[in-house]
Amino acid sequence: MGERAGLALRRAPYAWLVAMLAVHWLLMSVASRLSGVADEADEPSVGLTVGVVGFVVCGVVSSLVLVPRFVVPALRRRGSDGQAAMVAWAAAAAPFALTWAGALAGSHRSVLVLGFFASAGLLVIVARDLHRDTPPGQT
Repeated sequence: MGERAGLALRRAPYAWLVAMLAVHWLLMSVASRLSGVADEADEPSVGLTVGVVGFVVCGVVSSLVLVPRFVVPALRRRGSDGQAAMVAWAAAAAPFALTWAGALAGSHRSVLVLGFFASAGLLVIVARDLHRDTPPGQT
C-alpha cells in the first residue's frame, strides 16, 4: 500500500502539497478551539514548549539531511521509488504533527505556527524534488 500511495504522490506532488497544507491549516484552526490535556487555568508548559521546538529542529535536520542522504537512496536501490517518496513526505510533515500534539498536550499554542511553516517549507522542497525526479508520463 505504501508503494501505491508513493507512486500517486510522485504523479501529482503539487496537488498533494496543496491538500496537505489545507489539512494542516484545518488542524491548526481546530487545535485553537480544543482544550488541551492540561487544565484551562494552567499556564502553558515552558518545558514542553522547549521540548517541542527541539523535536521540530531535529525533524527539520533529519528531513533535510538524513532522509535524502541515507534513507531515500537505500529505498531506491531496492526499487521502492514509491516508498522513498512516502518516507520523504512523512518526514517533511512530521514537524507539524509534533507541534500539534505538543499544543494539545499543554505547550504554547504559538508552536503551531512554527510547525506549520517548518512543514510547509519541507513539503515544498519534497514536492519540488519529486516533480523534478519523476519523468513525464511515468508513475
